[in-house]
Amino acid sequence: MASPDVVCQPCGSALGAPTKEFGGAKMWLKKDLPDGRQVQRIFIPKGFDWVKTISPMLSKAGEGPVMWCPVTHFGYLESGSMGIKFKDDPDNIKIIKAGETYLVPPGHIPVMNEDAVMVEFTQDTTYTSAEVQAKMKD
Repeated sequence: MASPDVVCQPCGSALGAPTKEFGGAKMWLKKDLPDGRQVQRIFIPKGFDWVKTISPMLSKAGEGPVMWCPVTHFGYLESGSMGIKFKDDPDNIKIIKAGETYLVPPGHIPVMNEDAVMVEFTQDTTYTSAEVQAKMKD
């Protein structure tokens, strides 16, 4: 039996230039993996506004704005912290701290009170589709 491919995403300066930048956030994306799998390293700055930055990229003509993230996120928070506000309990913000893993279901938005770096794994193409990637400003 053949050995499976091992995928490593570099860190630090070995990352090179980000794949995309938007609203101060930076994304390094590796999406040419088997079965549609993807890995991404994401830097999100303090004060990042998901509704202002990402919602317009996901909204489709005639359907109104997308006010809550429609994607499940599975990852590891490498540095900083990230609050998660949920649509069905917006007054109860969950805090993810550096060194923690997370699984966040659809219907949320991030609350960024400090810079954070995360690594996420997914097969969902919502954010990496050609249509949405084209809307992300370099």
